Amino acid sequence: MTEPIKPCPHCGSFPDFVGDASEWKDDHRYVGLSLGCCAMMTEAIGWKRARDMSAAERESDLRQRLTEARNKRHVPE
Repeated sequence: MTEPIKPCPHCGSFPDFVGDASEWKDDHRYVGLSLGCCAMMTEAIGWKRARDMSAAERESDLRQRLTEARNKRHVPE
């Protein structure tokens, strides 16, 4: 299960997911998803791994990776 997203350490807002993990990018080389507010973070899964995953599995994996990366940047008050 994915942990909740912590607020942005820069602006205090909660970021939103941007994109769709079912959309292939750059001639089907990868799928990507972003998380952003005042700063954008992006994660991607390469073609070799993504081709064997459903769109829901890719979405879940990318959301989890983005949340973990984003929360590491959180500055506690």
